[in-house]
Amino acid sequence: MGGVNKALIPYQGQPMLLHILQRAYPLFAQIIIIANQNHDQILTLVQQTPCADKITIHSDLEGGFQGPLMGIATGLQFTPAFPQLNSVHWMHQVT
Repeated sequence: MGGVNKALIPYQGQPMLLHILQRAYPLFAQIIIIANQNHDQILTLVQQTPCADKITIHSDLEGGFQGPLMGIATGLQFTPAFPQLNSVHWMHQVT
């Protein structure tokens, strides 16, 4: 979508991120958001939710906007289920 932050695109009167968080927070103990832009706006949105204490926001582990796989690798790096996984190293071996 041409570099537009999809989390902030309005849908039915509120940013897409709020729709997702409203549905996800009852299902998960932790929510990890990977955002490479608009951190302040995203943090403001997160603070408006009842699940703010469950949410962490991170940027990609490696810069340069390398695409969605880097976002997935970064998310795995901060997931308690995979603390031993060096996802960035794994990704470089796969690609």
